[in-house]
Amino acid sequence: MEILPLIGIGELEFGQRKKAVLKLLGTPSTIINENGLQDEGYEKWEYNDLGIELSFENDGKQLLISITIESEIACLNGFNPVGQNEASLIQSYPEIELTNQHEGRKNYIFPNKGIELFLRDNKVKRIYLDPNLNEFIDKTGPKRWIRQKTNRRLVIDDLRSAEKTLAIEMSKSWLPNNTPESNLWDIDLKWFFSSRFAIDVFDESMWCDGVEITLIKFISDHLVYVECKVDLMSSNDGRFNQICVCTGYLQLSTRLELQSYLFNVLLNDKTFIAKKGNGYFHHRNLFKLNHAIKGSKPLLLKTIETTKVTAEFVNE
Repeated sequence: MEILPLIGIGELEFGQRKKAVLKLLGTPSTIINENGLQDEGYEKWEYNDLGIELSFENDGKQLLISITIESEIACLNGFNPVGQNEASLIQSYPEIELTNQHEGRKNYIFPNKGIELFLRDNKVKRIYLDPNLNEFIDKTGPKRWIRQKTNRRLVIDDLRSAEKTLAIEMSKSWLPNNTPESNLWDIDLKWFFSSRFAIDVFDESMWCDGVEITLIKFISDHLVYVECKVDLMSSNDGRFNQICVCTGYLQLSTRLELQSYLFNVLLNDKTFIAKKGNGYFHHRNLFKLNHAIKGSKPLLLKTIETTKVTAEFVNE
């Protein structure tokens, strides 16, 4: 199957509906997150015999938005990338660019072609195909998405909605015998950061594709400290993908609304600030809080281990 950059692979094209894909490939081996019932991510179809995973948006149209390939059926300019070593890959595609490497894993991209190659132990294991996201939204997205790119009011409305959802999840975490649901925090923070960053932190085209929480500390019944990694992407540049580190505090009001927050956002050795209100975060209290978070005195009362996050309950 020939890879068609920014279009798809073979007869599969971005923007196709699920019915069209069924006619082409038949029933998938596995369906994950069908109709978005498990979470707000994409619905995924796995075809084990082909080594292909397809992702569909969970809006009303349910269009094909991403393709992942883990078999040698994919061909690009007469060469099958999957299974090849790094040297062969660079020789065949001298235009590719290294974007990330860590502990035997590397990511290469084809600039402006929506193609990313994932290598592990010097072998290509996976190919990711994406459309031009900006053009995809313009052609297939709901009118609200298109307006939102240039309408600050809509972005602010989304932020307020994300703040309410996050506040609800925060308040649930303090219920007796309740274990924080790390996956729900991840999702809520994802939408929160996407909207918040678009206000005045980064360019409005940038958005949050995912959040990995590394630490949550509950300081009081209305104050929480969070450390997380945020996956940033851009609707204007399909090859843009970077990780920023966010550390900061969230404070609820007595009505359990998100009253204020303060986050330091570190990206490429530059620090940005995302904040709301002054609340608890004046200089003197920040010194006390940061001193406590570093564990300079015995504050830990209880630790809960979940799949992705360590949640600590702290008593000032």
